Amino acid sequence: MKSRDLHPLRAALAAALALAGCAHQSELVPDPGARLEPGRPGTAVETVTGVRVQVDASAWRGAWLDDVLAPMRVNLSNDSQRPLRVTYAAFSLGAPNGFRLALPTMTGTKRRATGHTEVKTYQPTAYDETADGPTLFENRVNETFTGDVEGEGAVRVIQAARKDGSATFVGIERVRGAVGGRKGSFLLQINGTDLGRERKAEWFVVPGSGTGDLKGLRGEGGFKAQRGEHGSIWLEYYFE
Repeated sequence: MKSRDLHPLRAALAAALALAGCAHQSELVPDPGARLEPGRPGTAVETVTGVRVQVDASAWRGAWLDDVLAPMRVNLSNDSQRPLRVTYAAFSLGAPNGFRLALPTMTGTKRRATGHTEVKTYQPTAYDETADGPTLFENRVNETFTGDVEGEGAVRVIQAARKDGSATFVGIERVRGAVGGRKGSFLLQINGTDLGRERKAEWFVVPGSGTGDLKGLRGEGGFKAQRGEHGSIWLEYYFE
């Protein structure tokens, strides 16, 4: 089954809490229109298509944490028989006058993926040449990724090849497969060099390019390879 965002749940979360108080002190309380947990007046609860969310605005009331933050505890149970994706953007705070405040963006925990690439096809085409300068090539490459990043990559590389055999290249590659076991596709923007037999490059995940279970993927990394050999890759990645 494919995972999905439950848009009614987003609305339920947004309505679960209201921001109350004055300029000197802020406090989280259930929205006047929210359903309350029986016997727990500080806890809002909502169920949408088999997904139950419980938001407790008083979980840390009286603790030191309550003096420096406005904390809340969210419990979520899924009886819908469908995979559920809850994003940080689904949460917001609201005031009695209808004002809505989106929570600030948070960065997920970074992980390091490593692996290898093997070029399957390589088709260089020179499209601009001069007698005393680098030749411009468009190289079409298909390769296989194995390791923490696995799948198939397709890239068009624009390369400036010098007379001494060195080169500079840029490109954008689409990788279809999985990262850390999460399936989907994403784009890598590449900037690299050839020097002697060594090819190396840096890359980063193009923001907004992730699909499937890789939506929200961000990260930076690169690869190194000796010409004619497998390349070693790495990617420091996280999910928004």
